[in-house]
Amino acid sequence: EPHKGYLNTGVLAHVQQRIGWIIGLALLGIVSGLIIASYEDTLSQLLLLAIYMPVIAAAGGNTGAQAATLVIRALATGELKKRQWLSVLWKEARVALIIGFVIALVIIGRILSFSDGMSTGGFNLELIACAVAAALFIQITISTTLGGVLPIIARACKLDPAVLVSPLLASIVDISGMWIYFSIVNTFLGIS
Repeated sequence: EPHKGYLNTGVLAHVQQRIGWIIGLALLGIVSGLIIASYEDTLSQLLLLAIYMPVIAAAGGNTGAQAATLVIRALATGELKKRQWLSVLWKEARVALIIGFVIALVIIGRILSFSDGMSTGGFNLELIACAVAAALFIQITISTTLGGVLPIIARACKLDPAVLVSPLLASIVDISGMWIYFSIVNTFLGIS
């Protein structure tokens, strides 16, 4: 019973409610590792890319979690109804584009300012910076928008958004983030 209250629900009931999702999503995380492994050649050519891999995963996870938390709170307080999902989608998409753009600019500045003497694998540093920024922009836009809508989808499917959304979002963002990152970088740098 979800309305029993957090402290009144026993430890084992909490574990039972959460463990299935956590195990399933942990196993799904292997996909992320397989994506990274399949781009081993790109990484060995360009160590600089490895440094920014955690940035991609973290930025997507953080912006998505922020959006999800705000929407879960709005649903919990009754300020937001499931049928308003389109308004949430429209709002979070706009927030996402602005945050993504700002972070992309920050990362370009970071790469150009602090990458002296790093192996660029013969590629132009500005091009690498733009590739990483583009990947970050796409990742943040998708994960923020998804973070806003996932709680509403969970609620519509009669699942508890508080239990499901954060881990599910983290897994989706992790897998999509690595795929987006390497696809964009390879496209920008013309690595097949």
